Amino acid sequence: SKEKVMFLGSRTYVDSKIPMYHFFAKSSDLIPLCNVPRRMPSGGDLSIAYQRLLKPVKVKNIRRYLAEKESFFPNSIILAAEEKIDWIANKSNEFSEIGVIGLPSIFGSLLVIDGQHRLFGSEASDTDKPISVCIVEGLRKPAQASLFTTINQEQSKVSSDLMWDLYGELGTLKPPPKPGNKKEEKSAIQYIVSNTFKKINLNE
Repeated sequence: SKEKVMFLGSRTYVDSKIPMYHFFAKSSDLIPLCNVPRRMPSGGDLSIAYQRLLKPVKVKNIRRYLAEKESFFPNSIILAAEEKIDWIANKSNEFSEIGVIGLPSIFGSLLVIDGQHRLFGSEASDTDKPISVCIVEGLRKPAQASLFTTINQEQSKVSSDLMWDLYGELGTLKPPPKPGNKKEEKSAIQYIVSNTFKKINLNE
């Protein structure tokens, strides 16, 4: 039998027939298994190669973000497994099973549908922070491409105006940021800038 990489996680079925697996893992454990079906600048068959090219700037920004204390991504990267996944169930309820996931220790056994920048940014950060992972089993490339386009077309980017409004509502200066804590210092600066401009806008 082929060597397996094991993870503790859960399995849930969608519409009683599509198995999805959720677990946490280090980027260094995932990358040797993952292939990213990227389209070249010249184009190509969208049903086979649907991913965009990796942007080094986004990877760098994620690396910088994860280097900060208590910074993480709660949302899962989405992977596809075209072949059957080994599964040993321990406990279950009406929605999910908890158990052990066995993945083939082969490059390309998983394909990245969404989250390639988070995956490679995590690896570049060298922090070993766990990544939330969702694998959809038995998904062939045309269905992967369809899921990729659905995720990216339906996402609505939060406007910068709303973000700056939230910085003023959710931030605080009590207590003041700890010296040297860049995350708290940045939040305090955004809080001050947001509320300063709100006062300016209300001043005739």
